[in-house]
Amino acid sequence: MSYEGSRWSLQVQGRGDAHGLGFWCPSEGNERPFHYTYKNMLLPTQVALAFPGEAVQTYEALLGAVDYSKGFPPRHTTWNWTSFMGKLADGTPLGINAVRHFNAELENVLWLGETPYALGPVAYNYAPPLDQHPWTMTGEALRLQLNPYGARRENLNFGVLKSQFVQAYGKVTGQLYHNQQWQSFEGHGLMEEHEARW
Repeated sequence: MSYEGSRWSLQVQGRGDAHGLGFWCPSEGNERPFHYTYKNMLLPTQVALAFPGEAVQTYEALLGAVDYSKGFPPRHTTWNWTSFMGKLADGTPLGINAVRHFNAELENVLWLGETPYALGPVAYNYAPPLDQHPWTMTGEALRLQLNPYGARRENLNFGVLKSQFVQAYGKVTGQLYHNQQWQSFEGHGLMEEHEARW
């Protein structure tokens, strides 16, 4: 992926996709037959950032994610979503993709290193303003909290079409039940509240 602007340019290159997962998810109603999504996390990633007249800055020890969706979601759709990458206390890389109220929650997966595991249903708890208060997400073997640095927003409403969301981003801390014990982790990620009319 690359971006060329008048003030700066960016190139992002990820490697390896052997551990990604694709999901054909049921959709509601006879006129909306399916929704497909592909997720992959913890991909070795290199970033090159350049400003005019300055040396290119290269960052190599990074991890990236791929999130691709295409299909026919329900006419009126709401969801919560989490995307997170970090490490367990022992240094094991950890990635989490989780959603509630969408895609029958089939895409809820965590990656430990290169190995994906089904995560199961999750629950969210948060309060407005969404960029100033902590968000929590819990599952059977997982509990995490996001403390926002800020948020990305969209508020479009054309009657027949609508997209309103708040996507809070920041530091994430939590615990994962793995190898018969609770293990701490931390990293960075986002949590989202979204309502759409397609």
